[in-house]
Amino acid sequence: MTTCRRRHKLLLPVLWCIIALASLVVLGPTGTTAEDADQPSLAQVESSHAPPTARASTALAASQAFLPNPAVAAMLAQVQQSTLYTYTGQLSGEWPALIGGVPYTITTRYTDSGTPIQMATQYVYEHMQALSLTVSYHDWTYLGHSNRNAVGVLTGTTHPDEIVLVTAHLDDMPSLGLAPGADDNASGSAGVLVAADILHQYQFERTLRFVFFTGEEQWLWGSHEYAESVYNAGDNIVAVYNMDMIAWNSDISPTLWLHTRRPDNPGYAGDLAIAGVFTNVVDVYGLSGDLTPVITADGTSASDHSSFWNKGYSAILAIEDWNDRNEHYHTSNDRLQFLDMTYFTNYVKASVGTAAHLACPLQEAGILTGVVSDAITFMPIAGAQVQVKSGLCPTHTGISDSEGVYSLTLPVGVYSVTASASRYWPNTALGVVITSTAPEDLDMPLIPVRFTYMPLVFKNAL
Repeated sequence: MTTCRRRHKLLLPVLWCIIALASLVVLGPTGTTAEDADQPSLAQVESSHAPPTARASTALAASQAFLPNPAVAAMLAQVQQSTLYTYTGQLSGEWPALIGGVPYTITTRYTDSGTPIQMATQYVYEHMQALSLTVSYHDWTYLGHSNRNAVGVLTGTTHPDEIVLVTAHLDDMPSLGLAPGADDNASGSAGVLVAADILHQYQFERTLRFVFFTGEEQWLWGSHEYAESVYNAGDNIVAVYNMDMIAWNSDISPTLWLHTRRPDNPGYAGDLAIAGVFTNVVDVYGLSGDLTPVITADGTSASDHSSFWNKGYSAILAIEDWNDRNEHYHTSNDRLQFLDMTYFTNYVKASVGTAAHLACPLQEAGILTGVVSDAITFMPIAGAQVQVKSGLCPTHTGISDSEGVYSLTLPVGVYSVTASASRYWPNTALGVVITSTAPEDLDMPLIPVRFTYMPLVFKNAL
């Protein structure tokens, strides 16, 4: 299929060469200037402007529209209102939960409540353990207070070192007496449990960690210590999706807020990419009539996401419309009966889809193949690097063989593809759609650098 692209350069019309080369003196491949070819990627920009304490980690590129994935659609279909009702009721003490094989009623989840909060953390730990996740407690001590977070891990397949956190705080208020905390934050915790229920059935490129924090109501103690520990360990956390109060809606508008850092903050782009995943999920999976997400770039530090901002990680806070504030907030009346279960269920559907796309599912795959060749001679280029990127998922890299042929197996989606080789200008194709139905054939001609810069040379007269 590629014979016509390998003709000898003598067959190329001289006039065509002159015209083509003249245009390339001004413009590089894909319509960029020569200076643009060396511009840093978003990940590099993020790293160069990261806070002084930030450890290098993979930054998500700016979010772009993506195709609906049948596997992700199946995940969303598994989110059931009855399940959320059950989990939220158990966490908020409406009825007993089975903990350690014994029924126990959780009457409070206040961080310093002793046995009740220990039972609550054991409840989510055992729940994740039953899903065969790798589970652990993260014990913390801060300002003389001690407690534990609960963590469940689903290890990624192709890029396990890139980590997506799906989080919520388990503790609640008030500090004395009955503290059901149904909305704040049994709702977010139930959302994490349902996400774990569903996502553990699938394979993802990245590692997923489901994390339940304590000490959130006391100035983010648990998440502060956890963020400190993963930072010190050098964990490559690419995204943190934090759910806090996602079930209250007392008006006709199903508005929700996605909080990022302010636009003038160097971390804003990474946060915006995560929020963009959520809004795309709402659009492509038929939730736009059920949810109205509003990206709010105010840099609020009112929940556990901000502990990760402080360490240079990209994160967002997903929360209900704060203009429609829960009248039972931090009282003993924050109960299951006051929640909008339809809104809650749709919110969790979008959250499951967001987590899935951030982690990049592997259920559906397709093939990208083609030939890298010299654009002037049409001869194949061996050893060229072909990088395939999405705004969401890890970069995939292939190398062309002696015939210039490359082939990559990729999750279905929309990608940018860049071919590069020594002494050639890189060539980038945007909006390349990979499906599971047929291979995508994409040839990548490269312009030799030597033809794009022809300085005049003057000799001194004798």
